Amino acid sequence: MPLTTAALNQLPAELIPHGTAMNNTLRQVASAIGTAVLVSVMTNSALNPETYGMEGAIHGVNVAFMVVTCISIVGVLLSFFIKGTRSEEKSA
Repeated sequence: MPLTTAALNQLPAELIPHGTAMNNTLRQVASAIGTAVLVSVMTNSALNPETYGMEGAIHGVNVAFMVVTCISIVGVLLSFFIKGTRSEEKSA
């Protein structure tokens, strides 16, 4: 939410509805693509079920979680570079 607020505060008042619509659309598309990618990672990294049984599927899930952890760490590191904004009222 703070990131959305910071992003929309950069827009002029007349573009805020379009910015909100783009934000919502991109968030939905990114979540669908992210889910598909993670399921693909999980499926491709799962070990042979005939040989390993359920442990092979668990291995695939663990690899998917490691991928998400790496992406989350990158996201946290990038969050430190978000510029703060001040409203015109505070700076005046």
